[in-house]
Amino acid sequence: MVVGLPDERVGEEICACIRVDKTASPTEDEIREFCRGKVHTLLIPKYILFLDEFPTTTTGKFSLMEVTRIAKEKFNVE
Repeated sequence: MVVGLPDERVGEEICACIRVDKTASPTEDEIREFCRGKVHTLLIPKYILFLDEFPTTTTGKFSLMEVTRIAKEKFNVE
C-alpha cells in the first residue's frame, strides 16, 4: 500500500507501507534498490513503513486513513 505524506517542498512524498511476515525482513535500502530501474526516480519512496498487518475498517477493508495516521506519527510529519 502506498500513501502520500505531506512535504513542504514538493507537496507530498511517497510512503510505501509494506506488510512483512516473520520469515522475511527486508531493509529500507533493499526496498529502494528493488525499485531502482523499475520505476522513475521520483517514484522511489522516501519513507518505508513496515507493518505486521494492515489496519482494517469495520467492513474488513484496508483503512488508508489509519495507515496514513500511523505513518505520519512514525515519521513525525504533519
